[in-house]
Amino acid sequence: MKKRVLALILSLAVALPLMPLSAFAKTPETPITEVNVVGYETPVIEQSIAGHLYGLSVPEDAPYTIAEAGWYDASYTEAPLNDFVLFGSNDELFLSIKLTPKAGYCFDDDSYPGAKINGSDELVALESGYYIDLDGNFYFQTVKVTPVEGETVTVYGITVNGFEHPVVGQTVAENLALISVPDNADYFIRDAYWSRGDETQALDDSYVFDAEESYRLTMVFRLKGKAQFDDEVFSLNAEGITVDESEFYGGGYYFRTVKVSPIHAGEPIPVPRVEVINVQLPVIGQSVANNLASLTVPENAHYFIDSENTWWASGGEKKPADFTFKEGDIYVLHVNVNFEDGYGYDVTNGEVPFLIDSSGEFVEVDSFLWQQTVKTVYVPSVSLTPAPAVWGDANGDGAVNNKDIVRLKNYLANLDEGTGVSQNGSTVYTLAPGADANGDGPISNKDIVRLKNYLANYNEKTKVSSNGTATYILGPET
Repeated sequence: MKKRVLALILSLAVALPLMPLSAFAKTPETPITEVNVVGYETPVIEQSIAGHLYGLSVPEDAPYTIAEAGWYDASYTEAPLNDFVLFGSNDELFLSIKLTPKAGYCFDDDSYPGAKINGSDELVALESGYYIDLDGNFYFQTVKVTPVEGETVTVYGITVNGFEHPVVGQTVAENLALISVPDNADYFIRDAYWSRGDETQALDDSYVFDAEESYRLTMVFRLKGKAQFDDEVFSLNAEGITVDESEFYGGGYYFRTVKVSPIHAGEPIPVPRVEVINVQLPVIGQSVANNLASLTVPENAHYFIDSENTWWASGGEKKPADFTFKEGDIYVLHVNVNFEDGYGYDVTNGEVPFLIDSSGEFVEVDSFLWQQTVKTVYVPSVSLTPAPAVWGDANGDGAVNNKDIVRLKNYLANLDEGTGVSQNGSTVYTLAPGADANGDGPISNKDIVRLKNYLANYNEKTKVSSNGTATYILGPET
């Protein structure tokens, strides 16, 4: 046997030198003689770098792709500027672009390809910016560029489409592939990734969601063009997403969700947080019905308030709708929340699971009851003592101003005397106990007249409302 193996080796040693070199030659590659990067626009002052780079691409049939692109400060060329940086009015910059050839093509060291931007070499730093690295990637850069003035677009919110709760056995890549933003949005997704529990490290696309773990989704957005977020009225429209933390910075915005547990296919989707909004704290003389009229849940929540919600005296007595809060007594709000079909309460989340007007301050955390079989969550508030009414405060915000006049007008204009409900379409107008501005009992135009006179003649220094002949007070005459 040893002799046969030795003979085979000797025969191969003799035959190999006789074989033509072409048998081992690398498959010829087609040299790329010209490159063109399209979608370039002159950078605009206060535009984010990421927003500018987002528009760059190559022709559809190009035998190369953009591997990297970055703006450099002409006075410091060691590293590109961060993509959330905004262009300044006095900046002097250049753009560097790295192109990678597709299979079967190459960039030739002996003959650099002609580089163009939007079909012209006018902006290209000829020769001096050309370079081919050891991996065969081709680099070129622009001449120095100064940003110009441009029109600003204000972005008031972000819409995220396609979010789905992670499913056991699903990969991260499969889940993230469903997420998008509207095509005509002035922003884009810069990054999106899932991380495990309280960790911040992104999971690989191939990671498979595990039933024993919990996860958070992080999304980073950048603005296109010369756009800016209005962080005062900003809103996030993201069906199914509950945000735990978020921040604006430079030309971007990011959020991180609360922890969620993956579900098995066909199981109810767990809701990680339940919130009741427009809760009125009890006021002396206010009725239970009036207090609860504004109680609701956030838009697109997958749960709803049932009819069993009411106030109870601290001794355990349920108060009827027509009961009015008494001075010195203590009351507790009982809230029952039911889930829509396909959704349930997530008891594994570990977060403050129930909020009143975005706060856990008024929730009696130790008294949670949840019944997943009937999809109901019952939560009482902490014990509360009713506050005295602020006369003239018709909308219940604690202040007396023209907003209260508007509320009274809307209430009276849309009041149905038969039902006692004031409603215009889906908008229900309610009044705080202090709406009786003249203190005579009924709500009427006399209260509007009293409020107008009071506000028109009020002196901030003396804290008295008087026109020299008459003095106007709010509430019952004494």
